[in-house]
Amino acid sequence: MNGGMRSRRRGLNVLIWAAPFSAAAMLVPLALRADEPAGASPSATQVAALNRPAPADGSADANAADKAVAVATGLIKQLGDDRFVVREEASARLSQMGIEIQPALEAAAHAPDLEVRIRVRRILDTVLKADLERRLMAFADDVNDTKHLTLPGWSRYRQLIGSNGPARQVFVEMQRAEPNLFRAVEDGPNPTASALENAVVDSILRAQNRSRIVGGNMLSLGSVSAMIFVGSDSQVTIPENIAQQLAYLLNQPSIRQAATGGNQSTVVRKIIGVWITRDASANVLVQNLSIAMQLELKEGVQAAANALKQGNQPGYVKQMALTMIGRMGDKTNLPVVEALLSDNEICGQINMNNQLFQTQVRDVALAIAIHLEGQNPKDFGYDRLDLTNAGLYYNPGLFGFKNAADRDAATKKWADWTAKHKSKTDGKTDASTTPKKS
Repeated sequence: MNGGMRSRRRGLNVLIWAAPFSAAAMLVPLALRADEPAGASPSATQVAALNRPAPADGSADANAADKAVAVATGLIKQLGDDRFVVREEASARLSQMGIEIQPALEAAAHAPDLEVRIRVRRILDTVLKADLERRLMAFADDVNDTKHLTLPGWSRYRQLIGSNGPARQVFVEMQRAEPNLFRAVEDGPNPTASALENAVVDSILRAQNRSRIVGGNMLSLGSVSAMIFVGSDSQVTIPENIAQQLAYLLNQPSIRQAATGGNQSTVVRKIIGVWITRDASANVLVQNLSIAMQLELKEGVQAAANALKQGNQPGYVKQMALTMIGRMGDKTNLPVVEALLSDNEICGQINMNNQLFQTQVRDVALAIAIHLEGQNPKDFGYDRLDLTNAGLYYNPGLFGFKNAADRDAATKKWADWTAKHKSKTDGKTDASTTPKKS
Protein backbone atom coordinates (compact mmCIF):
# COMPACT_ATOMS: atom_id res chain seq x y z
CA MET A 1 0.00 0.00 0.00
CA ASN A 2 1.42 3.39 -0.99
CA GLY A 3 2.62 5.67 1.83
CA GLY A 4 2.73 3.02 4.52
CA MET A 5 4.13 -0.24 5.80
CA ARG A 6 2.28 -3.25 7.15
CA SER A 7 3.17 -4.96 10.41
CA ARG A 8 1.51 -8.29 11.29
CA ARG A 9 0.71 -8.55 15.02
CA ARG A 10 -1.03 -11.72 16.24
CA GLY A 11 -2.91 -12.15 13.01
CA LEU A 12 -4.01 -8.50 12.73
CA ASN A 13 -2.85 -6.26 9.93
CA VAL A 14 -1.92 -2.82 11.31
CA LEU A 15 -1.14 0.08 9.03
CA ILE A 16 1.83 2.19 10.13
CA TRP A 17 2.13 5.41 8.17
CA ALA A 18 5.66 6.44 7.25
CA ALA A 19 4.82 10.16 7.60
CA PRO A 20 5.74 11.46 11.10
CA PHE A 21 2.99 12.10 13.64
CA SER A 22 2.38 15.72 14.55
CA ALA A 23 4.34 16.60 17.67
CA ALA A 24 1.38 18.64 18.88
CA ALA A 25 -0.96 15.70 18.42
CA MET A 26 1.37 13.45 20.35
CA LEU A 27 1.29 15.84 23.30
CA VAL A 28 -2.50 15.61 23.65
CA PRO A 29 -3.31 12.93 26.29
CA LEU A 30 -5.87 10.34 25.29
CA ALA A 31 -8.73 9.44 27.61
CA LEU A 32 -8.53 6.10 29.38
CA ARG A 33 -10.89 3.45 28.07
CA ALA A 34 -13.77 2.83 30.45
CA ASP A 35 -12.94 -0.87 30.50
CA GLU A 36 -9.19 -0.41 31.04
CA PRO A 37 -8.05 -2.28 34.16
CA ALA A 38 -7.01 -0.02 37.02
CA GLY A 39 -3.27 0.22 37.40
CA ALA A 40 -2.63 -1.11 33.90
CA SER A 41 -0.53 1.95 33.14
CA PRO A 42 0.63 5.03 35.04
CA SER A 43 -1.95 7.80 35.05
CA ALA A 44 -1.43 11.24 33.60
CA THR A 45 -1.29 12.59 37.15
CA GLN A 46 1.52 10.18 37.98
CA VAL A 47 3.45 11.16 34.87
CA ALA A 48 3.01 14.86 35.63
CA ALA A 49 4.19 14.32 39.19
CA LEU A 50 7.37 12.71 37.92
CA ASN A 51 8.11 15.84 35.88
CA ARG A 52 7.68 18.39 38.64
CA PRO A 53 10.85 20.32 39.50
CA ALA A 54 12.98 18.58 42.09
CA PRO A 55 13.55 20.19 45.51
CA ALA A 56 15.99 23.08 45.51
CA ASP A 57 18.65 21.06 47.32
CA GLY A 58 18.63 18.44 44.55
CA SER A 59 18.20 15.58 47.05
CA ALA A 60 15.35 13.97 45.14
CA ASP A 61 16.81 14.30 41.63
CA ALA A 62 18.21 10.79 41.34
CA ASN A 63 15.17 9.17 42.92
CA ALA A 64 12.75 11.05 40.65
CA ALA A 65 14.80 10.17 37.57
CA ASP A 66 14.82 6.47 38.54
CA LYS A 67 11.04 6.53 38.99
CA ALA A 68 10.59 8.26 35.64
CA VAL A 69 12.74 5.67 33.87
CA ALA A 70 10.80 2.86 35.53
CA VAL A 71 7.49 4.34 34.42
CA ALA A 72 8.85 4.97 30.91
CA THR A 73 10.08 1.39 30.64
CA GLY A 74 6.59 0.13 31.37
CA LEU A 75 5.03 2.50 28.88
CA ILE A 76 7.54 1.55 26.19
CA LYS A 77 6.44 -2.08 26.55
CA GLN A 78 2.88 -0.96 25.88
CA LEU A 79 3.95 0.52 22.55
CA GLY A 80 3.92 -3.08 21.30
CA ASP A 81 0.49 -3.92 22.69
CA ASP A 82 -2.05 -5.52 20.35
CA ARG A 83 -4.60 -2.81 21.15
CA PHE A 84 -4.27 0.42 19.22
CA VAL A 85 -5.73 2.56 22.03
CA VAL A 86 -3.11 1.23 24.46
CA ARG A 87 -0.30 2.04 22.07
CA GLU A 88 -1.69 5.55 21.53
CA GLU A 89 -2.12 6.09 25.28
CA ALA A 90 1.47 5.03 25.95
CA SER A 91 2.80 7.25 23.15
CA ALA A 92 0.96 10.30 24.48
CA ARG A 93 2.15 9.82 28.03
CA LEU A 94 5.75 9.17 27.06
CA SER A 95 5.71 12.32 24.94
CA GLN A 96 4.76 14.33 28.03
CA MET A 97 7.62 13.05 30.13
CA GLY A 98 10.95 14.76 30.67
CA ILE A 99 14.48 14.39 29.37
CA GLU A 100 15.37 11.88 32.08
CA ILE A 101 13.70 9.11 30.03
CA GLN A 102 16.03 9.70 27.06
CA PRO A 103 18.26 6.67 27.84
CA ALA A 104 15.23 4.36 27.98
CA LEU A 105 13.94 5.69 24.68
CA GLU A 106 17.32 5.42 22.99
CA ALA A 107 17.62 1.81 24.15
CA ALA A 108 14.18 1.03 22.69
CA ALA A 109 14.89 2.78 19.39
CA HIS A 110 16.35 -0.49 18.07
CA ALA A 111 13.53 -2.75 19.22
CA PRO A 112 12.64 -5.69 16.92
CA ASP A 113 9.08 -4.43 16.45
CA LEU A 114 8.91 -1.90 13.60
CA GLU A 115 6.01 0.05 15.07
CA VAL A 116 7.75 0.31 18.44
CA ARG A 117 10.86 1.68 16.75
CA ILE A 118 8.88 4.28 14.81
CA ARG A 119 6.91 5.41 17.85
CA VAL A 120 9.96 5.54 20.12
CA ARG A 121 11.95 7.65 17.70
CA ARG A 122 9.11 10.12 17.30
CA ILE A 123 8.63 10.30 21.05
CA LEU A 124 12.35 10.85 21.55
CA ASP A 125 12.25 13.70 19.06
CA THR A 126 9.34 15.27 20.94
CA VAL A 127 11.04 14.87 24.32
CA LEU A 128 14.29 16.39 23.03
CA LYS A 129 12.46 19.35 21.47
CA ALA A 130 10.47 19.99 24.65
CA ASP A 131 13.61 19.85 26.79
CA LEU A 132 15.46 22.18 24.42
CA GLU A 133 12.60 24.67 24.45
CA ARG A 134 12.57 24.64 28.26
CA ARG A 135 16.31 25.26 28.35
CA LEU A 136 16.08 27.98 25.69
CA MET A 137 13.39 29.86 27.59
CA ALA A 138 15.41 29.75 30.79
CA PHE A 139 18.55 30.81 28.93
CA ALA A 140 16.83 33.72 27.18
CA ASP A 141 15.36 34.97 30.48
CA ASP A 142 18.76 34.95 32.21
CA VAL A 143 19.88 38.14 30.44
CA ASN A 144 22.33 39.11 33.20
CA ASP A 145 23.83 35.59 33.32
CA THR A 146 23.06 35.27 37.02
CA LYS A 147 22.38 31.54 36.67
CA HIS A 148 25.40 30.86 34.42
CA LEU A 149 23.34 28.68 32.09
CA THR A 150 24.95 27.23 29.01
CA LEU A 151 24.03 25.60 25.72
CA PRO A 152 26.07 23.80 23.03
CA GLY A 153 28.35 26.27 21.28
CA TRP A 154 27.71 29.06 23.79
CA SER A 155 31.30 29.37 25.02
CA ARG A 156 32.70 30.08 21.54
CA TYR A 157 29.74 32.27 20.63
CA ARG A 158 30.08 34.38 23.77
CA GLN A 159 33.79 34.86 23.15
CA LEU A 160 33.43 35.88 19.48
CA ILE A 161 30.00 37.50 19.33
CA GLY A 162 29.03 38.61 22.84
CA SER A 163 26.54 37.82 25.59
CA ASN A 164 24.25 40.86 25.83
CA GLY A 165 20.49 40.73 25.30
CA PRO A 166 20.48 40.88 21.48
CA ALA A 167 23.33 38.35 21.31
CA ARG A 168 21.40 35.92 23.50
CA GLN A 169 18.27 36.48 21.46
CA VAL A 170 20.01 35.57 18.20
CA PHE A 171 21.72 32.58 19.81
CA VAL A 172 18.37 31.25 21.02
CA GLU A 173 16.98 31.66 17.48
CA MET A 174 19.97 29.72 16.15
CA GLN A 175 19.49 26.89 18.65
CA ARG A 176 15.77 26.70 17.97
CA ALA A 177 16.27 26.63 14.19
CA GLU A 178 19.11 24.08 14.04
CA PRO A 179 19.04 21.94 17.22
CA ASN A 180 20.62 18.88 15.58
CA LEU A 181 23.56 20.97 14.41
CA PHE A 182 24.27 22.26 17.89
CA ARG A 183 23.88 18.82 19.45
CA ALA A 184 26.65 17.69 17.10
CA VAL A 185 28.87 20.59 18.24
CA GLU A 186 29.19 18.88 21.61
CA ASP A 187 30.58 15.76 19.94
CA GLY A 188 33.57 17.37 18.22
CA PRO A 189 34.66 18.65 14.77
CA ASN A 190 33.95 15.53 12.71
CA PRO A 191 30.33 15.02 13.83
CA THR A 192 29.86 18.77 13.52
CA ALA A 193 31.09 18.72 9.91
CA SER A 194 28.69 15.92 9.06
CA ALA A 195 25.75 17.65 10.76
CA LEU A 196 26.62 20.93 9.04
CA GLU A 197 26.61 19.27 5.63
CA ASN A 198 23.20 17.76 6.40
CA ALA A 199 21.89 21.12 7.59
CA VAL A 200 23.07 22.90 4.44
CA VAL A 201 21.55 20.30 2.13
CA ASP A 202 18.31 20.41 4.12
CA SER A 203 18.26 24.21 3.95
CA ILE A 204 18.54 24.08 0.16
CA LEU A 205 15.58 21.70 -0.02
CA ARG A 206 13.56 23.88 2.35
CA ALA A 207 14.31 26.97 0.30
CA GLN A 208 13.34 25.20 -2.91
CA ASN A 209 10.09 23.92 -1.41
CA ARG A 210 9.23 27.34 -0.04
CA SER A 211 9.94 28.89 -3.42
CA ARG A 212 7.55 26.48 -5.11
CA ILE A 213 4.81 26.93 -2.51
CA VAL A 214 4.83 30.63 -1.66
CA GLY A 215 7.07 32.16 -4.28
CA GLY A 216 10.00 32.94 -2.00
CA ASN A 217 13.08 31.13 -0.76
CA MET A 218 13.78 32.90 2.52
CA LEU A 219 15.33 30.84 5.29
CA SER A 220 15.06 32.07 8.87
CA LEU A 221 17.71 34.27 10.45
CA GLY A 222 18.29 31.60 13.09
CA SER A 223 18.92 28.90 10.52
CA VAL A 224 21.32 30.91 8.35
CA SER A 225 23.17 32.37 11.34
CA ALA A 226 23.57 28.93 12.92
CA MET A 227 25.11 27.37 9.82
CA ILE A 228 27.37 30.36 9.17
CA PHE A 229 28.58 30.52 12.77
CA VAL A 230 29.24 26.79 13.11
CA GLY A 231 30.91 26.77 9.70
CA SER A 232 33.24 29.59 10.71
CA ASP A 233 35.06 27.30 13.16
CA SER A 234 38.42 26.52 11.53
CA GLN A 235 38.50 23.13 13.29
CA VAL A 236 35.47 22.01 11.27
CA THR A 237 36.50 20.73 7.84
CA ILE A 238 34.07 21.88 5.16
CA PRO A 239 33.93 20.44 1.62
CA GLU A 240 34.21 23.05 -1.13
CA ASN A 241 30.63 22.66 -2.32
CA ILE A 242 29.28 23.16 1.21
CA ALA A 243 31.51 26.20 1.78
CA GLN A 244 30.19 27.75 -1.43
CA GLN A 245 26.61 27.11 -0.34
CA LEU A 246 27.32 28.70 3.04
CA ALA A 247 28.71 31.79 1.35
CA TYR A 248 25.65 31.86 -0.90
CA LEU A 249 23.37 31.75 2.16
CA LEU A 250 24.64 35.22 3.06
CA ASN A 251 22.44 36.49 0.23
CA GLN A 252 19.32 35.33 2.07
CA PRO A 253 17.01 38.30 2.80
CA SER A 254 16.63 37.30 6.46
CA ILE A 255 20.30 37.77 7.30
CA ARG A 256 20.81 40.73 4.95
CA GLN A 257 17.93 42.62 6.53
CA ALA A 258 19.07 41.82 10.06
CA ALA A 259 22.63 42.95 9.25
CA THR A 260 21.52 46.33 7.95
CA GLY A 261 19.05 47.44 10.61
CA GLY A 262 17.43 46.70 13.96
CA ASN A 263 18.73 45.87 17.41
CA GLN A 264 20.31 42.63 16.19
CA SER A 265 22.40 44.17 13.42
CA THR A 266 25.63 44.38 15.43
CA VAL A 267 25.31 40.73 16.45
CA VAL A 268 24.52 39.49 12.95
CA ARG A 269 27.37 41.49 11.44
CA LYS A 270 29.79 39.86 13.89
CA ILE A 271 28.50 36.42 12.93
CA ILE A 272 29.07 37.18 9.25
CA GLY A 273 32.45 38.66 10.11
CA VAL A 274 33.80 35.51 11.79
CA TRP A 275 32.77 33.52 8.72
CA ILE A 276 34.48 35.96 6.34
CA THR A 277 37.80 35.80 8.21
CA ARG A 278 37.99 32.02 7.92
CA ASP A 279 40.49 30.74 5.33
CA ALA A 280 38.63 29.98 2.13
CA SER A 281 39.12 28.84 -1.44
CA ALA A 282 39.39 31.43 -4.21
CA ASN A 283 35.74 31.19 -5.23
CA VAL A 284 34.41 31.36 -1.67
CA LEU A 285 36.79 34.20 -0.82
CA VAL A 286 35.51 36.29 -3.72
CA GLN A 287 31.92 35.74 -2.58
CA ASN A 288 32.86 36.68 0.97
CA LEU A 289 34.69 39.83 -0.07
CA SER A 290 31.75 40.88 -2.18
CA ILE A 291 29.46 40.51 0.84
CA ALA A 292 31.96 42.39 3.01
CA MET A 293 32.02 45.30 0.56
CA GLN A 294 28.26 45.44 0.29
CA LEU A 295 27.77 45.37 4.07
CA GLU A 296 30.92 47.42 4.76
CA LEU A 297 32.42 44.86 7.10
CA LYS A 298 35.96 45.56 8.24
CA GLU A 299 36.58 41.82 8.56
CA GLY A 300 36.79 41.78 4.78
CA VAL A 301 40.03 43.76 4.99
CA GLN A 302 41.57 41.13 7.25
CA ALA A 303 40.45 38.33 4.92
CA ALA A 304 41.83 40.20 1.89
CA ALA A 305 45.18 40.94 3.53
CA ASN A 306 45.56 37.34 4.69
CA ALA A 307 44.84 36.06 1.18
CA LEU A 308 47.44 38.36 -0.39
CA LYS A 309 50.05 37.41 2.21
CA GLN A 310 49.52 33.72 1.46
CA GLY A 311 50.29 34.29 -2.22
CA ASN A 312 49.48 31.95 -5.11
CA GLN A 313 46.07 33.54 -5.61
CA PRO A 314 44.50 33.88 -9.08
CA GLY A 315 44.51 37.33 -10.63
CA TYR A 316 40.80 37.93 -10.07
CA VAL A 317 41.23 37.15 -6.37
CA LYS A 318 44.17 39.56 -6.07
CA GLN A 319 42.12 42.26 -7.77
CA MET A 320 39.16 41.68 -5.45
CA ALA A 321 41.37 41.61 -2.36
CA LEU A 322 43.14 44.81 -3.38
CA THR A 323 39.89 46.65 -3.99
CA MET A 324 38.54 45.42 -0.64
CA ILE A 325 41.57 46.96 1.04
CA GLY A 326 41.10 50.14 -0.95
CA ARG A 327 37.45 50.27 0.02
CA MET A 328 37.85 49.86 3.78
CA GLY A 329 41.55 49.52 4.58
CA ASP A 330 44.11 52.08 5.68
CA LYS A 331 47.83 52.81 5.46
CA THR A 332 48.70 49.86 7.68
CA ASN A 333 47.74 47.67 4.72
CA LEU A 334 50.22 49.34 2.36
CA PRO A 335 52.91 46.61 2.64
CA VAL A 336 50.68 43.86 1.19
CA VAL A 337 49.49 46.25 -1.53
CA GLU A 338 52.96 47.46 -2.52
CA ALA A 339 54.18 43.85 -2.70
CA LEU A 340 52.09 43.53 -5.90
CA LEU A 341 53.37 46.63 -7.68
CA SER A 342 55.38 44.44 -10.08
CA ASP A 343 52.72 41.74 -10.66
CA ASN A 344 51.86 41.86 -14.38
CA GLU A 345 49.17 39.14 -14.33
CA ILE A 346 46.11 40.22 -16.31
CA CYS A 347 42.98 40.43 -14.14
CA GLY A 348 40.52 42.31 -16.35
CA GLN A 349 39.86 44.41 -19.40
CA ILE A 350 37.25 46.71 -20.86
CA ASN A 351 36.54 48.04 -24.35
CA MET A 352 35.63 51.73 -24.46
CA ASN A 353 35.13 53.63 -27.72
CA ASN A 354 36.80 50.79 -29.62
CA GLN A 355 39.83 51.10 -27.34
CA LEU A 356 40.84 48.07 -25.26
CA PHE A 357 42.00 48.86 -21.73
CA GLN A 358 43.82 45.93 -20.18
CA THR A 359 44.23 45.69 -16.42
CA GLN A 360 47.14 44.00 -14.71
CA VAL A 361 47.32 43.27 -10.99
CA ARG A 362 50.00 45.93 -10.59
CA ASP A 363 47.64 48.54 -12.04
CA VAL A 364 45.12 47.84 -9.29
CA ALA A 365 47.85 47.74 -6.64
CA LEU A 366 49.22 51.11 -7.77
CA ALA A 367 45.79 52.78 -7.72
CA ILE A 368 45.05 51.40 -4.25
CA ALA A 369 48.46 52.43 -2.91
CA ILE A 370 47.90 55.97 -4.21
CA HIS A 371 44.46 56.00 -2.61
CA LEU A 372 45.68 54.71 0.77
CA GLU A 373 48.31 57.47 0.82
CA GLY A 374 45.49 59.98 0.60
CA GLN A 375 46.13 60.95 -3.02
CA ASN A 376 43.81 60.96 -6.02
CA PRO A 377 44.56 58.26 -8.64
CA LYS A 378 43.28 60.63 -11.33
CA ASP A 379 46.36 62.78 -10.72
CA PHE A 380 48.56 59.83 -11.67
CA GLY A 381 46.94 58.80 -14.94
CA TYR A 382 43.82 56.90 -13.84
CA ASP A 383 41.48 59.12 -15.86
CA ARG A 384 38.48 56.77 -15.69
CA LEU A 385 38.73 55.80 -12.04
CA ASP A 386 36.80 57.46 -9.23
CA LEU A 387 37.33 55.59 -5.97
CA THR A 388 34.74 57.72 -4.20
CA ASN A 389 32.17 55.73 -6.19
CA ALA A 390 31.82 52.38 -4.43
CA GLY A 391 30.37 50.71 -7.49
CA LEU A 392 33.55 51.24 -9.49
CA TYR A 393 35.46 48.89 -7.21
CA TYR A 394 33.71 45.95 -8.85
CA ASN A 395 34.95 46.73 -12.38
CA PRO A 396 38.61 45.76 -12.77
CA GLY A 397 38.63 47.15 -16.32
CA LEU A 398 38.49 50.70 -14.98
CA PHE A 399 41.90 50.29 -13.34
CA GLY A 400 43.66 49.48 -16.62
CA PHE A 401 45.73 51.47 -19.10
CA LYS A 402 45.35 51.52 -22.87
CA ASN A 403 49.09 50.96 -23.47
CA ALA A 404 52.38 50.27 -21.73
CA ALA A 405 53.53 53.88 -22.10
CA ASP A 406 50.62 55.17 -19.98
CA ARG A 407 51.30 52.51 -17.37
CA ASP A 408 55.00 53.39 -17.21
CA ALA A 409 54.16 57.09 -16.92
CA ALA A 410 51.83 56.48 -13.97
CA THR A 411 54.39 54.25 -12.28
CA LYS A 412 57.16 56.84 -12.68
CA LYS A 413 54.99 59.66 -11.40
CA TRP A 414 54.17 57.65 -8.30
CA ALA A 415 57.82 56.77 -7.76
CA ASP A 416 58.68 60.46 -7.94
CA TRP A 417 55.94 61.30 -5.43
CA THR A 418 57.04 58.65 -2.94
CA ALA A 419 60.70 59.71 -3.26
CA LYS A 420 59.70 63.25 -2.38
CA HIS A 421 57.23 62.59 0.39
CA LYS A 422 58.51 59.47 2.13
CA SER A 423 61.45 59.50 4.51
CA LYS A 424 64.49 57.76 3.11
CA THR A 425 65.46 56.54 6.56
CA ASP A 426 62.35 54.85 7.83
CA GLY A 427 59.95 54.74 4.87
CA LYS A 428 57.23 56.62 6.72
CA THR A 429 55.13 59.20 4.93
CA ASP A 430 55.94 62.82 5.72
CA ALA A 431 53.33 63.90 8.28
CA SER A 432 53.00 67.31 6.63
CA THR A 433 51.66 65.72 3.43
CA THR A 434 49.36 63.16 5.05
CA PRO A 435 45.69 64.17 4.98
CA LYS A 436 44.25 64.53 8.45
CA LYS A 437 41.25 62.44 9.36
CA SER A 438 38.15 64.40 10.19
